[in-house]
Amino acid sequence: EPDAGDEPAAEVVKRAHEKKAQLLSDKLIKKQKELPDITEPEKPFSIPPLWAFARLDDICTEVTSGSTPPKSEFSETSGIPYLKVYNIRSQRVDFDYKPQFVTENYHRTTLKRSQLLPGDVVMNIVGPPLGKTAIIPNDHPEWNCNQAIVRFRPIEIELNQFIHLYLKAGMFLKTIELIGTAGQDNISVTKSRSIVIPLPPKAEQHRIVQKVDELMALCDQLKERLN
Repeated sequence: EPDAGDEPAAEVVKRAHEKKAQLLSDKLIKKQKELPDITEPEKPFSIPPLWAFARLDDICTEVTSGSTPPKSEFSETSGIPYLKVYNIRSQRVDFDYKPQFVTENYHRTTLKRSQLLPGDVVMNIVGPPLGKTAIIPNDHPEWNCNQAIVRFRPIEIELNQFIHLYLKAGMFLKTIELIGTAGQDNISVTKSRSIVIPLPPKAEQHRIVQKVDELMALCDQLKERLN
């Protein structure tokens, strides 16, 4: 239930626009192609008061995908942890599974665009299945990833929990056009930037995330009992 004292989500979006404009003028991020206004068919449902619709691009500094370095830049033991889609398991990062590292030099130079920081939200854009998503944990100060993964860095980091929850629900897949070749579904980076999210006020986001976590824990308990 929205609390009348919550800051409207439209304010969060407005603040994000202002911060992004500042980052652009300071040349800390590159200008990307403008996205069209949100159309009615893109809205997954009608929203309560104090909520707002936004594209993920509106509330993230940059939405980018990774790339693959040559074999000579990889190591199995040291360097910067490098994520592949198989490291996103059960909607979280599982780096114990076939870990790979990329050299620090390559990470700082050629792969600069796809550097990941704790708190970033990542999602696979090559499937099937699509919609595997995770929040980058703080086990390492920096990470990197390949081109099958897209990175969302929220302008206000605490938006990451709700973005992750919304991507996990997979509703956006109904309204997004996929590009595909034989047996593969792909989401382009532009389409990833364009994903429309119904955004509650920040305080309500926390309440929703908490409630979903409680319900998921309950489902897990029930599954265990059935087993």
